[in-house]
Amino acid sequence: MTISPGDSCLIKRLRGTYTFKYATVSDSGEISLTFVGGPPGRYQFRSFRPDQIKSVLTTTNRNGTRK
Repeated sequence: MTISPGDSCLIKRLRGTYTFKYATVSDSGEISLTFVGGPPGRYQFRSFRPDQIKSVLTTTNRNGTRK
């Protein structure tokens, strides 16, 4: 699965929709994906491992428009 900034996703075992912002790689090689979102009215920045992504709901093209 490929994910780009602006893509909306569902996260396993969490309510709400999260929008992908950026990814980081630690010194030990672990990938961390940073999102903003959550249940309505409770939006916050959260980081998750790639295996915690349940599904990608919407994707964006390179020019920033929704597919």
